[in-house]
Amino acid sequence: MRFSLNWLKTWVKIDLSPEALSSALTLSGLEVDAIATDKTDNDILIDIDFTPNRGDCLSAQGLAREIAAKTNSVFNSVYDFKKIDELDIAMIKPDTVFPINICESGQPLCPLYLGRVIQDIDLTAQTPDWLKLKLEKAEIKIIHPVVDILNYVMSELGQPMHAFDLSKLDSKIKIRLATHGEKIKLLDGKEVELKNNTLIISDKNNPIAIAGVMGGLDSGVTANTTHLFLESAWFTPEAIAGKARQYGLHTDASYRFERGVDYQLPYQAMLLATNLIVSICGGKPGEITRQVTPALPLQLSRINLRLAKVTKLLGIALDTKVIDNILTRLGCECVWASDNQQCDVTIPSYRYDLKLEVDLIEELARIYGYENIPAEPSLTIQVLDNIDSGLTLHRVKQHLVGLGYREVITYSFVPPKLDALLNPEVQGISLANPISQEMSMMRTSLLPGLIQTLQFNLARQVSNLAIFESGLSFYYEGEALIQQNRLAGLIYGKRYEDTWADPKQSVDFFDIKAHIESLIKLKKGNLEELVWERASHPSFHPGQSAEIRYKDNLIGWVGALAPSMLAKLDIIEPAYYFELKVDALLETPEVRYNKFSAFPSTRRDLAFIVPEEVLAQSILAEIRERDTSIIQDSFIFDVYRGKNIETGKKSLAVGILFQHPTRTLVESEVEEVVTAIINNLRNKFGIVLRD
Repeated sequence: MRFSLNWLKTWVKIDLSPEALSSALTLSGLEVDAIATDKTDNDILIDIDFTPNRGDCLSAQGLAREIAAKTNSVFNSVYDFKKIDELDIAMIKPDTVFPINICESGQPLCPLYLGRVIQDIDLTAQTPDWLKLKLEKAEIKIIHPVVDILNYVMSELGQPMHAFDLSKLDSKIKIRLATHGEKIKLLDGKEVELKNNTLIISDKNNPIAIAGVMGGLDSGVTANTTHLFLESAWFTPEAIAGKARQYGLHTDASYRFERGVDYQLPYQAMLLATNLIVSICGGKPGEITRQVTPALPLQLSRINLRLAKVTKLLGIALDTKVIDNILTRLGCECVWASDNQQCDVTIPSYRYDLKLEVDLIEELARIYGYENIPAEPSLTIQVLDNIDSGLTLHRVKQHLVGLGYREVITYSFVPPKLDALLNPEVQGISLANPISQEMSMMRTSLLPGLIQTLQFNLARQVSNLAIFESGLSFYYEGEALIQQNRLAGLIYGKRYEDTWADPKQSVDFFDIKAHIESLIKLKKGNLEELVWERASHPSFHPGQSAEIRYKDNLIGWVGALAPSMLAKLDIIEPAYYFELKVDALLETPEVRYNKFSAFPSTRRDLAFIVPEEVLAQSILAEIRERDTSIIQDSFIFDVYRGKNIETGKKSLAVGILFQHPTRTLVESEVEEVVTAIINNLRNKFGIVLRD
């Protein structure tokens, strides 16, 4: 948005260079895009981007107020609205009053609507040069004297207004939600079919404007308009947010309303607009018609500010005089308690973004100057004893980064075809008003986003990748809408970067399996209770996919993308993927510690010939279930298929660690347990000891 420095100087007394002004605005959280010089009068033109919470700065008055607060300059109130109001009352002439009706919908959409009839304006009136110059510097088109005046009022005060041709309105004004199938031709010539969630302005029967967005062409002001109906309203941000985009529009009015407008501005804007129209175009103004709903605030909001809280959050002790000065510059009124330890702060209506005590503290830091707050604030840190805060998602992310993963953040909206391809068995959720067709489905898993990231990198010759993401997935279970927080990871390419010493090894299923096991260890989980169950999934290799269960609860799944799926996605090498339920992952068991045994351990290694269908985890589970206190651990340390091993079987080498907590083991009792294990495995699985 563009502002003229000369225009701002009518509101605030500043003597700053453009560079110093740019620095001050940047420190206020506003982004200065460009500064240029208007060679016709050496005026400085400043292009500024605003954050969504600073709708109060979207006018010369609002921006000047912000500059004055930040630079401790004098803010001028250009208009004496009390005098304008007295002049307005003296000007009232016509008897015509247009009735207004706000149709409440159960939610606060239009708490305040002001209307006024102005009759007999001069058809020969022209927009004066001073007004043209200001609008042109703000990059606003010159259209019609009345429209130009309203655009000027919006740029000056921040209140969007609209003017209708009174002769084209039928009987009354209604502010209501559109009904299905209603249509309106807008000022830009585009005809749209209104959705029933859209707030509109209508006369007795027909829509004449999309509220807070754009007026209708058929009721708009033209060169032949002699009678006006002026509108000045306060629409809530919730009523206007997204409505312009819904119809492919972007207007100055919607830009302001969806960020918030001061609810006290509509009356002031109506007075100023009337005064300018009568002085430039002539005309006879009628009384202002006012309609309100219970949602209109009756008094300014108040916040209790505690001095101790300011010191705690900022890390520095600000003097009460400094705090009082800053808040007063921001337009607040401060009433301090007798002990000066807390303050009752009344918030001006134009700072509707200030709702909490922390908002005020943030303003104190911003105006006082972040650069004036020490880099190492003096804070009191309380150390608590024996507090186990459990596993956090942040800690999990750090662990994955340590394993070589990089975090990515992808859209929750995905292409429907891709989601259906990867998760055909899950019922997804389509958006009613998508940004685009490629973003019209809520993701049913995190897989589509990670696949798109992989494809993006492969197209740029990045062939080794380990990425993860945490976020919500959305799907239906019957009639119920489910939102589940998940953690997903994908690996692709080589296990290690190419070096002269190591052979080129590609990642495989067991790499990603090991990563998941390390996450279970991170949560202090017992790997003996982690079970991998073979499972089928349309997108994954039938022999390399599994459900992950911990303590008999399904916590996620893992697998290699099927070759047919890789071909459809134009991915050459195997890709491996896991997805875990975050809540299940973060559940940490109560940890109990035992003393280390002071006595020596002994290990036995056994090699078995095992049928292919027998899982290694089944063998380990059987060993661990033996009722003996001397087996400390068991693990697989070798798998062999090939020469001397018949087809359909494999050789598994199992290591078993024995140790007693209170004495040294003797050979005979170890051999007794080993013999029992061998016999039990033979009877249950048909396993034989390898020669």
